[in-house]
Amino acid sequence: MSARRSARRRGRRALRIAENKLLAAHEAQWTAAFFDVAKSTPFRKVKVAFHRGFLEEATLPLEALDDLEPLFEAAPLLRRLRFDSPGFTGQTHAPPTLTGRLSSPLLRRVKSLDLRLPAGGDAVAVELARCPHLTGLHTLHLEATAWPIPDFPTPMFSGPPESHRLTVAGASALASSPHLKSLRDVKLASNALGGAGVKALLEGGWPLVSLDVSGNQLDDTALTAIAAAPHLSTLEHLGLGAGEYGDGALTALAASKTLTSLSSLDLTNSQLGPRGLERFLAALKLPALKALSLRGTGLGDAGVVTLAKSAASRQFTSLELGENTVTQTGVFALADSPNLGGLTRLQLNDAWLKKKAVVEYLAASPTLASCRIYVKGTLLSRAPKKKPAEKKKPAAKEKVAKPKKAR
Repeated sequence: MSARRSARRRGRRALRIAENKLLAAHEAQWTAAFFDVAKSTPFRKVKVAFHRGFLEEATLPLEALDDLEPLFEAAPLLRRLRFDSPGFTGQTHAPPTLTGRLSSPLLRRVKSLDLRLPAGGDAVAVELARCPHLTGLHTLHLEATAWPIPDFPTPMFSGPPESHRLTVAGASALASSPHLKSLRDVKLASNALGGAGVKALLEGGWPLVSLDVSGNQLDDTALTAIAAAPHLSTLEHLGLGAGEYGDGALTALAASKTLTSLSSLDLTNSQLGPRGLERFLAALKLPALKALSLRGTGLGDAGVVTLAKSAASRQFTSLELGENTVTQTGVFALADSPNLGGLTRLQLNDAWLKKKAVVEYLAASPTLASCRIYVKGTLLSRAPKKKPAEKKKPAAKEKVAKPKKAR
């Protein structure tokens, strides 16, 4: 690390410490006016966050969206808003809706909008797409799907279950909106898009920096569409968790000629396996890719050994490998690999790592000497390096004066 980068990190850390001290002393005073108008409900608590010393972010009950003026009067620099619908109370209630709630021109100030509206379905996406006040929106996170709970006596939401899902229709509405052209960060995780929905979403042509469509019953259609999208050359983070992908789609993603800026890829809980990982690594031509999450992808020891032996692994600085049924065979392969010297972060959490000898072997790895290793979420402690004992110079022998011979 260069001296300049070290100086910048120290400067940022000093600023964070100073900010935390100021907030500890004055946050209650600075937020009093906001909490006077932003009321928590029995199911949703109001939360705030400061950025650069200003109250810029708030988490609010959905009802607060009905009247934004008092909120912005109390906090004029609000730019990041999250709205949560009420949680399940044990009784059936109507799905959350945005109808009539997006009419305020104050929404033009909002740069980031996070909506947790289970069962809102495609209707929520349609209302967002129609809103003329979201032209400055850069970040949109939307969760609007609820699945019926089998054998549960009381339905959570009224109406037909198929209307409680965000599907390809909602994705198409967002993509075709003339008011959402400024989007750079889109997260539609845990919905019901499917591969067709992801393909429809990409029709928006947004030059995204981050896209997360994990947990959407994804298939090869999603991967091949993303790999070929010409407008995703600026994409840095991609979330594709909980999908079922074939070898051909994984190869297409790894060899994509357009994802040249992709630095972080999340495949958590996808059906990958050792074979899928082997195909992905063999085809890997994503020059910026540094962080790879393979948690819960069915790798086992075979997949981890493949990762350790692959020369493609030399480009990674961060790996998440937990929940892959890794034994000491996989751990030893990681510790002995000559291809993982660039790692600065490694996440593991399999049961085998409870064995002291295995953990000690991992901690002693010279290849991973500069890597922060997390075992079950806890940073692995390492024995401090012993300083070599200083060699003391032998003391100079004192010269004994010879007695002079008497004449």
